[in-house]
Amino acid sequence: MNETLKFSWGHIVSFLALIYMSYVSFMGAFYMTNGDLLISILAIIVIDVVLLAVFSWAQLLKATEKKFDKRIRLERFVVFFLCPIVVIAAMLPQNYFWLVYGERDLVVSSFNTSIVESKGMFDDYEKYAQQRIDNYTSLLDRTIGKNPTGKDKITKENYINTLRLQLLSVNYDSLCSKAIRWIDNAGRDGTVWNAFLVGNSTQITQSIEKWHGTLVDFSTPTLSNEIDKGNTVTPFDVDGASLNAATTGLQTIVEVYAGQSGVSWITFPMGILLFICLLLPYIVQQRNTKARRHFSLLPTMHKEKPQVTSGDGDIYSGTIDINNDEPARNTSSGNNIYNSTIDLSGSSTKKPANKKGNDDIYNSTF
Repeated sequence: MNETLKFSWGHIVSFLALIYMSYVSFMGAFYMTNGDLLISILAIIVIDVVLLAVFSWAQLLKATEKKFDKRIRLERFVVFFLCPIVVIAAMLPQNYFWLVYGERDLVVSSFNTSIVESKGMFDDYEKYAQQRIDNYTSLLDRTIGKNPTGKDKITKENYINTLRLQLLSVNYDSLCSKAIRWIDNAGRDGTVWNAFLVGNSTQITQSIEKWHGTLVDFSTPTLSNEIDKGNTVTPFDVDGASLNAATTGLQTIVEVYAGQSGVSWITFPMGILLFICLLLPYIVQQRNTKARRHFSLLPTMHKEKPQVTSGDGDIYSGTIDINNDEPARNTSSGNNIYNSTIDLSGSSTKKPANKKGNDDIYNSTF
């Protein structure tokens, strides 16, 4: 019976391969665009639509029921040229992902280091604040005395508490706790398989810079007598060491994402495997019975012109109409009528009769 287009297990494998390609291609496009979500989504939609259209077209051409000679040529073009070109184009963002994947150890280590250092920035600030309070206490010891009494003791304690509240206020405690909690949440799943890692890196960098600016604001004001007797006061992290330590790893990650070039060795075997999976519905699809043994995907195969036997055992040559599936008999110009002489034993012999005109007439004797 004639084969028609149908759903098969090949489609399941093909759809799974398409889902995998979509995810990896999305991550590659996301890295290529440095975290542009809209462009990455649009790119994947275009890739999926083109892949579905081209590979479905190949299956439709193989399942055709007419115009075999014309459509087999189109089928060869689609399978041998168009499908590979489309897969190669779809593998470009995947290749970029595999390049980033090759730097996965550097990416993960840089990300984890930045997470630790971003928390360490608050530890550095607390050390700065305590050092400044100690310096101010030493200054007060020289001006008021180490062990004052009465009013001087109260004054000294008020000065120290005022500086402590300025540097380590409730506002600082709230900022520190919220920042560390946010960093812990944003720092989860530090892996190149998480496409939003580049977005997290950018957000964490911006947040660290904002927090650093707030800490500098906390440390900038000075008390009126804090710089007496040659005592100097500088804001927090004037050399930027804490900020650089917290953001260097994140900047390295962004540079890794944006600086890839070349071809990954994983791209070739993965591309071949995905091409075969996408082509499975076409491979499983059977041709129409009219086209079998007459049309092949390989152009070196020729049409067969088989000998066809009649019901009474006579062999005659003929050709098969690919659109009708009925053999054409060779006939002579005249009308041949055969009568048989049959005896009771079951045998029959053909006896020629007198020829009359253009018609051959044979008489039968029973």
